[in-house]
Amino acid sequence: MTTRRPFVSARHRAALFASCLLAAPVFLRAQAVSPPSASGSGPGEVVQLSAFEVSTAKDKGYSSSHAIGATRTDTPLNELPQAISVINQQYIRDWLPDDVIEAGKFVAGVTDAPTQMIRGFSVSGAIDGLNSAGVFDMSLFDRVEFLKGPSSIIYGDGNKSGVISRASKKPRFDRAAGVIDFDIGSWEYFRLTLDTTQPFGSNRQFSYRFIGSVLDRKGDRVEDYGRRRSLAPMFGWRITPRTSVILQVSDLYDKKFKGWGNSWVLPPYNAGRASVLANDIGIPRTFSPTEPYSYNQEQTRRYTLIIDQRFTDWWSARLTASDLDYLNTEFTAIPRDMINARQMQRSWRNAFNPNKSRNVSIDSVWNFPLGPTRHKLLAYGRYAEGESGATQYLGRSTTGNTTNVLPLLDIFNPVYGGQPASIFLSSSTTSESKSLSLSLQEQAYFFRDRLILQAGIRYDESGPNTGLNRVTGVRTTSNKTNNRSDPESVLGGVFKVAKGISAYVSRSEIFTPNSGVQPDGSLFAPNVSRSEEVGLKLDLLDGKISSLANVYRRRELNRIILHTDPALASLGWRQQVPGDEITGYELETGIAPAAGLHLSLSYTYMNVNNLGSIYTRSLPDVQYSVLTRYEFMRGRLKNLALGLAYLYYDERPGDTANSFFLEAYHTMDAFVSYRRGQYTFQLNVYNLANADDEYTSVNRNIVSTLPQRNFRFRISRSF
Repeated sequence: MTTRRPFVSARHRAALFASCLLAAPVFLRAQAVSPPSASGSGPGEVVQLSAFEVSTAKDKGYSSSHAIGATRTDTPLNELPQAISVINQQYIRDWLPDDVIEAGKFVAGVTDAPTQMIRGFSVSGAIDGLNSAGVFDMSLFDRVEFLKGPSSIIYGDGNKSGVISRASKKPRFDRAAGVIDFDIGSWEYFRLTLDTTQPFGSNRQFSYRFIGSVLDRKGDRVEDYGRRRSLAPMFGWRITPRTSVILQVSDLYDKKFKGWGNSWVLPPYNAGRASVLANDIGIPRTFSPTEPYSYNQEQTRRYTLIIDQRFTDWWSARLTASDLDYLNTEFTAIPRDMINARQMQRSWRNAFNPNKSRNVSIDSVWNFPLGPTRHKLLAYGRYAEGESGATQYLGRSTTGNTTNVLPLLDIFNPVYGGQPASIFLSSSTTSESKSLSLSLQEQAYFFRDRLILQAGIRYDESGPNTGLNRVTGVRTTSNKTNNRSDPESVLGGVFKVAKGISAYVSRSEIFTPNSGVQPDGSLFAPNVSRSEEVGLKLDLLDGKISSLANVYRRRELNRIILHTDPALASLGWRQQVPGDEITGYELETGIAPAAGLHLSLSYTYMNVNNLGSIYTRSLPDVQYSVLTRYEFMRGRLKNLALGLAYLYYDERPGDTANSFFLEAYHTMDAFVSYRRGQYTFQLNVYNLANADDEYTSVNRNIVSTLPQRNFRFRISRSF
């Protein structure tokens, strides 16, 4: 018997830990800059807010005036030549999203299905400035920022389209606080969440925070269910008023029914707008074409170390290190083409996709004057290494077929319980990668801050990266490569036309090494993303009116997709195509005309030119949303809040071949909440009008309609 090589060796873990230990003295020596008392900060000392944490003091309803996404430091949005949308804590508490996909569904330029995209391209996810795979519960985060456009200068690899940057909650040193949320809802929905933080020690130099949640639910589809458990203990040490250390652990287990939609295209196929779907002929929205045993399981564990140091009032630094272990498991029956008007073929698959990574980054930011100008200079370095794998077992019929594996499913009288005649290993690959990214970004302020210019350069090393096909035994090793960005490829500028009015322009061309290998061990060419953008930002009447309007053009080269030959795709083969060229414009506006009243509007238009004749599924040309919130500030109804949200998606391609279309849909959500003392009572209703429109699709055999009208009732107690 051969011993399987572990994905994360003791040597790699030791190297990561040693890096942190070696870097720590550099940060901690800076205590001499501002000598503390022996036991930490005294009662009269002021604790400095980290330059890498966002101030939320000026948030107005759902509108936020500051972000960290574009410079990795707290910066006013009207000083940035980028489009950034912020989901703040007020929005999260009102609309109760369970994940980032739900949180972003009203954001301009963001589409939420079948996977989350920004401006028609897949995006990277980051937590506290570090790229991170895996699934995390929304209870861990204070805010979510959607940074639109290439951002490799400040995030390293893998950010050709944009970044969804999540800021995690941290232990508090100023006071104890906590909240317990108890949720019940439709389809036996149950959720319990605890979030508590407590400083301790003679001068509150220590603090802990614990965030835990459990979720159990059924759904509106046959056999649908979901179970989640999330635990996140944290510890903080405020060594001096200028120095802090935070340790975080987050552990998530999530298992849910793999439903593969509840509708599909009926033959004849490739009929375009004339296509007839199952929901058009009265197939109930509770129908499931898969098997009751189908499930998708995700397990994520992440360790994080953050060391913040403010050397002086104008120089701050942060070291962040993370170790992530993620495993996705899928066991499912997959709907395939109909063979006639009532019988469906189905295949069978069991897949295991592990992903392990270690990241260490150092940020250093200087704010300094130089003659009549002032400057913000950011130096950023990141080292990452990771291992990923993909193993797939397929079912086979008695005749050796891998597409029509299970007994045919009668869509009008379904009988479940089918199993494949045999199972075989169809593909199994592993890959190991290393990368180093160094970048420097300058933001210069001229003419009393009326003109702001931004530029950045980047250096990357990648490899040697290896790939192994465990079925054929073929191993491939790529040579170590390095690249330098053209200084002219990342440029931006902001001109403040008047108080609260600023115009911006930006241009970027970013390459991203593609990870993974083909079944024969061959590697992929780097991905290239080019973007030009102009826009206007408003921040008027002390934040009562805020707006972002922009026009952009995006182009992608060397996109990786599943192979168009189904037989090769089932064996793990992929191919590269030119991608899409998208031109579009966006509008986001927040208005707070009176105390307690807030209105948010968003509008997106995208014109897609398919350079590789591969369409982005479920991507509409037009989408818009309206959110309103009103809270009574006085009188008998004081602390009563009401909210209403409307979302519209235009017609969009149903698959990459554009063989059918999803009709336009619209949906409305609402909430009402009442706060009395330490208690808050809240009722949310989703899909208020109970619309039964097509929501998203993977291909012509996998289409989902909107979930039925459902509610959630929450009781919260703060302490």
